[in-house]
Amino acid sequence: MAAHIHYLLLAGGAFLAFALIYMALERARRGRRRRLLGGLHFAATFAGVNAIFLPQTVLGLAPGLAAGADGLGGFFLFNGVASAGYVAVLAGQLFFVAALFDAFRREPISG
Repeated sequence: MAAHIHYLLLAGGAFLAFALIYMALERARRGRRRRLLGGLHFAATFAGVNAIFLPQTVLGLAPGLAAGADGLGGFFLFNGVASAGYVAVLAGQLFFVAALFDAFRREPISG
């Protein structure tokens, strides 16, 4: 249950904030910029957030894990999936920074 609430509040709020930033950039720059960076940012962040919260959701639904686990051996796969999700989110944020640099880059003066 806790992973579901965090997924809705944190991930939903983050995607809303990014959408507002991209919308404000389009209005400020008077037109659309390259959409490839925005698409890569969304895809990597979406995949990473889902990979982070999937193990938490699965473990939250498993009976008996709250009372005590049978050691740490069964959690290596879940830890690996969540860690890969963090790396994907980091890659998504790098695409976001690249999109910001691209948005504020000066256009060459054609003459």
